[in-house]
Amino acid sequence: MEVYQAGCQCEYYDYGNLTGTQIFYGNTDCESLESGSNTSSVECQPFYEVYSATEPSDAFILAQSAMDMPGANYQPRVMLGSNHLQMRNDSEMEKAVNAIFLFGLGQPYFMTDVR
Repeated sequence: MEVYQAGCQCEYYDYGNLTGTQIFYGNTDCESLESGSNTSSVECQPFYEVYSATEPSDAFILAQSAMDMPGANYQPRVMLGSNHLQMRNDSEMEKAVNAIFLFGLGQPYFMTDVR
């Protein structure tokens, strides 16, 4: 979910009484829409909306994040039949953790000594 400024909401006053409101979508410079005189005025504030998108996931991790980690310097590995709900008891997870920390995925950065 993302909150963004969708425009400006302006309130119109006549002799200090609110007479109406209007939203100007796309305009983000609310001060440019304001005006005033002795009898009437226009006051504008930013108007925000929430954008939400539904992406494929296993209910915990987005599929695109789980598949192709940005900046990864090794080939992603598919863990067939695995998901984040059963990670602790998953034999595929054990193989993946061993591949990273015992064998370093072929790179010394990930290798750790057995304690």
